[in-house]
Amino acid sequence: NDLTESGRIIPTSKTKADAVPLEEWTAARRAQQAIDIADEPIAVRYKNESIQEFTDRTIAETGKSPLTSNVAIRRAATPEEVAAIEAEAAREEVPKATLTKALNAMAARLEKLGMGDINLEFRKHFTDPETNEITMDEARYNEDLQKIIFSLDVASDGGRLGEAETINNMLSHMNHEIVHAMRDLDLINEQEWNELRRFVMRAKIPKAFAEARGEQWIKGETWFRRAQRLYPERGTEGQVEEAVAEAFRAYELNSSFIKEKA
Repeated sequence: NDLTESGRIIPTSKTKADAVPLEEWTAARRAQQAIDIADEPIAVRYKNESIQEFTDRTIAETGKSPLTSNVAIRRAATPEEVAAIEAEAAREEVPKATLTKALNAMAARLEKLGMGDINLEFRKHFTDPETNEITMDEARYNEDLQKIIFSLDVASDGGRLGEAETINNMLSHMNHEIVHAMRDLDLINEQEWNELRRFVMRAKIPKAFAEARGEQWIKGETWFRRAQRLYPERGTEGQVEEAVAEAFRAYELNSSFIKEKA
């Protein structure tokens, strides 16, 4: 019965059971619970964290739900821990002054290209629509809204980069997305596009560009082959567009990276 299963009554024969004193049983029970808790991952619910957020995070970190498993909810975070968490979150935030300077620099760049109508937007990061996992996408061009959207986490390396580096990264990311915008808005005619296509098919990526991007250089790889490697899910036309976009980024970064004319 329930008393036997709980250990409150210990069977000594088929017909007799000895009752354990309540104090002894309670002490033994607490000792066992301490062992159980020590053996389990500890889950801490952070300040201002909803039950759903806490549950999702605990499942991700421990593989168990704090509501349906033996994962121990140790305690609420201490004021010191809360301060550390908030400081970490603040470090990851890009200052408003930096965002303002970035917007001004990118708007000036777009005006120079005759694309001043393109909208700009910042967000903390992008997520995969199917898995909801955070991606490392630098930026995306939204055709419906004619808008370039930037990942602040990627541009600032999670808040670790200074203002100048963060803004330079945003400009670099925009230079790539500009090609997608120009293609979408028919700002590149077919003759120009065919010339660009031939260029990315034959031109090889210089080692200096790969190093500047922090990538492994593959000797003899063309811009198109690189796009095939990085964007296998896209068809040939999409890969050509990605190759042209990256070549344009390289040119804007350092014109010497594009040694032969399109």
